[in-house]
Amino acid sequence: MLRFDVVQLAFKQRICAWSAVAWRAGEQEVGVLREQQLELSEDEKQEQEQQQQEEQLHHQAEEQEVRQQAASGGGSPQGEAGGGGDGASGQPGWRALLSGGAMASGGAAPWSLTGAAEFAAVSVAFAAGAKMLYNYYSGGAPEKTFSYVPFSDRYDDESEVVAVDCTHPRLPTLSHQRGSRNPGGGGGLRRSDTSTGLVLNALATGPWKRDVWAVCQRSFVTTNHFDVDSFLAVWCYINRAEAVAHEGGELGGPVGRMAV
Repeated sequence: MLRFDVVQLAFKQRICAWSAVAWRAGEQEVGVLREQQLELSEDEKQEQEQQQQEEQLHHQAEEQEVRQQAASGGGSPQGEAGGGGDGASGQPGWRALLSGGAMASGGAAPWSLTGAAEFAAVSVAFAAGAKMLYNYYSGGAPEKTFSYVPFSDRYDDESEVVAVDCTHPRLPTLSHQRGSRNPGGGGGLRRSDTSTGLVLNALATGPWKRDVWAVCQRSFVTTNHFDVDSFLAVWCYINRAEAVAHEGGELGGPVGRMAV
């Protein structure tokens, strides 16, 4: 029994010795790792400092180059003779700007000729398209453009005259109703009578759609109103040749008188 205790004690002593050795070895490894980390951090700091110094030197070199270019491109009292400068102000002139001269903000030109050309092309195309649309919707077909004319005027081509005394309920009035489109009227715009508007709406749903629109949008009309019924006006609109043949005469009996 005593011998077993001695063996157990010796075993414990060896374990303690091994533990102490391992603990010391671990401390040494930790110290080595810490030293390596400190060395790495110092190396990184040195690299960062070197990068900052290089950036500062590069920035200073760029500033000197910009100043030299600005001094060579402007500052002469002759303006254009001194490279297109701005005289006493010492700023680069319009030639230096157009040629892409360096600017204080970073060496870029303030505007681009390509961008200006693109903007001008888009503006011209937009204006041309707007004009085409306006002419298309305001003029009507070239051979079917009608307007009110005084009955005293004479036209060889019967298709140049339209004899219609009606307006659209949602468009400016044209003849006997007072409005800005009536030369002898004046005042504000007014709606047309319901029956005439219904007839014109019916015509607008057929092949005369553009003709009705063109008639209602003409900028000048005659002050000689027809004062005829709307259906007689529609008949005159469809049968223009026969209506023109009865200049100042009676159409449809007692319905009314029409001047063409």
